[in-house]
Amino acid sequence: MEKLSINTLEGWNQQADIANKKAFMHTFGREPIDETELYQWVDALAAEMIASAPKPADFEWELVAMGDRVWLTKYF
Repeated sequence: MEKLSINTLEGWNQQADIANKKAFMHTFGREPIDETELYQWVDALAAEMIASAPKPADFEWELVAMGDRVWLTKYF
């Protein structure tokens, strides 16, 4: 596999995929069965972090996970 520049979207995604796979293997002691298992684990981990993030009482912003994307939302 050719190592892409991290300064491009494709290179950034490639580095994220490598880091996610290493973290999965460190956590579970094995390689993921397929990419779907890896992405489901990453999505669940991100959702847990978003849900448990501390928010001040007057917080007007919210991180919302929709599918494979996370949106920063401001309420007016």
